[in-house]
Amino acid sequence: MNLSQRMSLPRLFLLLTFLTSTSLFGAVIVTFDGPASPAPGTQPGIALYKEADFLFAPFDDSLPYRLRHHAGDLDDYPSNGTSYLQLAQADSLTISHLENRAFTPLSIDLAKYSETFASIDSEVTFTGLLPNGSPVLAVFTVSQGVTGPGGSGDFTTFTFPEAFSGIVSLQAGPILSPSTSFSLDNLELEIVPEPSVLFLALGSLTSLFARRR
Repeated sequence: MNLSQRMSLPRLFLLLTFLTSTSLFGAVIVTFDGPASPAPGTQPGIALYKEADFLFAPFDDSLPYRLRHHAGDLDDYPSNGTSYLQLAQADSLTISHLENRAFTPLSIDLAKYSETFASIDSEVTFTGLLPNGSPVLAVFTVSQGVTGPGGSGDFTTFTFPEAFSGIVSLQAGPILSPSTSFSLDNLELEIVPEPSVLFLALGSLTSLFARRR
């Protein structure tokens, strides 16, 4: 008895679900903890950042070192026990896949830039670009204060709307004033399966059905 004869129809559908699951196609969380984490007690400016096949870079290549890679252990700054990225006034950020794959941002942790602006809510606007060139927007309001190292709750998790499904880039900024500067960490993204992979999975399931008949 071959595999297709032993498997029931529900199990075949479960197989297809598994073949198209995000665990195979690459759900990732960008933590900004490596491979080049900042040294303890530092906040270096960086031209770009790469992790999990994603590129983080400013809009304008003529403005290098416009991102801050924060060690997360400095007084008067947010802390969650790990490294994170920051955008200050005039900074901007574009997130894209290194192989130009479409992706879906699921959630992100945001905090204010520092204790200096802890009393002012920060409105963080993200713009996603769909493959057809259409933009989608989400505005997250960061109201949590800053307790610094040893504290808790500096970062708040926000969920992206479903409209961001299958975008090709994600942008934030430019930051127009110091009070709207912010910190970001733990960006969860889901790689969109390429059509060829989906066709392969569907073909495998079709072949199993054919063998059962």
